[in-house]
Amino acid sequence: MLKIVNVNNTGVLQSEHVFLAVQANCNLGDYLLTDSTYGSDDEPSNKLRHVFFFPKLEVKQGQYVVLWTQSGRYSAGATTTNQVQHNVYWGLKETVWNVNGDRAFLFTAPRAQRSSLTVGPKKR
Repeated sequence: MLKIVNVNNTGVLQSEHVFLAVQANCNLGDYLLTDSTYGSDDEPSNKLRHVFFFPKLEVKQGQYVVLWTQSGRYSAGATTTNQVQHNVYWGLKETVWNVNGDRAFLFTAPRAQRSSLTVGPKKR
């Protein structure tokens, strides 16, 4: 199970990232993260502007995951407290967390339960 800990360095592409804690052994591929804004009634809007599907990767309780907004390649390292840190990259050219009121949502979406459909061209 994953938990969002913080969104850091908002609005700075080279260092903007979401920091997540692994609370129980899991596969990252069962999660997706998205942003949303809040309406005037303090309820989340249905405007999910950016969605990140995590790659298939087994992670262990006590480890951390850092989702960088910028481009890059997966790497594993260590936090300042010597915990395993998995670095994954969104591959975007613009920041995600750039507006006050942006909200990060983490969803569990196991691959076995996903459904998709490729939509073809409109018929005339």
